[in-house]
Amino acid sequence: MTSADLDVVLPKGATVEAVVSSSNLPPFGKVQLAFANELAKALTRSPAVRAFPELVALGFWLRAANLTKIIDSFLSTRLDEIHLARGLVFHVSPSNVDTIFVYSWFVSLLCGNRNIIRLSSKSSPQTSALLTVLERLLSQDEWNDIAKRTLIVRYGHDVAASSALSACCDVRVIWGGDATINTFRSIPLNPRATELAFANKFSLAVLDASSVANAQDRATRQLAANFYNDVYWFGQMACSSPRMVIWLGSAEEVELACSSFWPALKNELDRREFAIAAPDHMNKEVLADALAIDDPSVRITEPDARITRVWMSLARARDDLHCGAGLFHEARINSLDELNSILDRKIQTVSYFGIPLEDWSKYLRTCLPTGIDRIVPIGSALNFDSVWDGQDMLVSFTRQITIR
Repeated sequence: MTSADLDVVLPKGATVEAVVSSSNLPPFGKVQLAFANELAKALTRSPAVRAFPELVALGFWLRAANLTKIIDSFLSTRLDEIHLARGLVFHVSPSNVDTIFVYSWFVSLLCGNRNIIRLSSKSSPQTSALLTVLERLLSQDEWNDIAKRTLIVRYGHDVAASSALSACCDVRVIWGGDATINTFRSIPLNPRATELAFANKFSLAVLDASSVANAQDRATRQLAANFYNDVYWFGQMACSSPRMVIWLGSAEEVELACSSFWPALKNELDRREFAIAAPDHMNKEVLADALAIDDPSVRITEPDARITRVWMSLARARDDLHCGAGLFHEARINSLDELNSILDRKIQTVSYFGIPLEDWSKYLRTCLPTGIDRIVPIGSALNFDSVWDGQDMLVSFTRQITIR
């Protein structure tokens, strides 16, 4: 396979052959950190990028100070170990979260690897803005060491292209969904290669009703703003965006909490001038009605076209019938251990409010849930970490050398 078979996006003039034949970089080297920091500055200072808060968040994550903290944490428990790059990493990016490929690319790059990234054929304003910034940086001589070890491409459902890239890589990273993973798993890897696959996941929010009901107006507004960030940045389609809202408390406490929380979210949507497309609203209506037809106990409340609440039993709240765009399955529990009935392996992130960390620790140790990869405060659901879906990328992108 040659680069002529691919739509090479960046760097201009780059080839598969050049990336494959390049050497690895030293893990956690100065040039990788400097390049990340330069991209961080470009993203946080660009007027074109400021329209996309997810790109600004990416810029903050890429700061050298943040990445150094991640690296130091990784190395602090491995003082007597030697880690080197694995080699060539092939990233298959998703279509629902435009920026996720940058996170896995940069974790891999920090580890010293060469990288080939296949972008979704579905472009977006966010991706275009990001690629414009990257094109400018990768064309500068200062970053030649990065450019010659990087290839960003687009191609359609081409089994031959995917097979060729899979055959020459040392790690394959597949950002779901399940159908994409199943397709790629039918394509053989180099026998010595490894794979990271991030399948379809489902996330939820758990709020202590009493804490919400008793919160001061300012705290409620901040909670609504944080919840907005978790839900609406990617149209509620990111795996870590809560699609289900579980209230912890009595029926009376939940009613009080809802009377302040949902109006605060509506005000936040107004403040951000967020609008929902008519087809998205129609999809929500169809799915909500389908749930109600199937279960007469389901109760639909829509205070706003951008907020569709579907009250149901906890057993049904885990229903996968979902289209995003502000559709919330809602249920009530009296104690955290009731969550076990819905926490299978498809549950990724639990974002929470008003529940002490020690309560979560006790729940995990006592109830041993099958699912949950992350438990984070509301407002942090989309924050990327090098440990994702329970997999430590810094471990996966390096090989440990044993010396006896």
